[in-house]
Amino acid sequence: MKLFFMILFFGKEILLTSSPVDITNEWLILNLEKQISAINSGATLNVQLSPNDPIMSKLQTLDDPFDGLVKNFPNETIEAILIDTNNDEVKFQSGSFSISDFTFQRSDSVRIKLLDRTGVLLNRKFKTLKIKSEIPLENVK
Repeated sequence: MKLFFMILFFGKEILLTSSPVDITNEWLILNLEKQISAINSGATLNVQLSPNDPIMSKLQTLDDPFDGLVKNFPNETIEAILIDTNNDEVKFQSGSFSISDFTFQRSDSVRIKLLDRTGVLLNRKFKTLKIKSEIPLENVK
């Protein structure tokens, strides 16, 4: 029950970059302005696709855009690493999606969720994010 209230009152979403970035198959390194931490072991990193990304145009033409996401972004297409203040790493990989607007016009219409693959998120402060994608992504947040 304590965890539920911690998530309810202290859980939040943090934007890790103030302006959109391109993610390619080369590591993009973001030094975080403020250190971040997780309040539970189920924390995720979300990659918010831009409505202008070429992949979004493709999704708009499909009868089942969710299936299109699964086919275009198989598990582990995107990899991220959070680095803590001791320079220890926590690995995340793409694993699920959320679609909030099937017209794909809003900036937060599609999010690719990167899931923690280590289970050791708690009691750590993270200072750096490294991220790369097998499929180039333009103007993501």
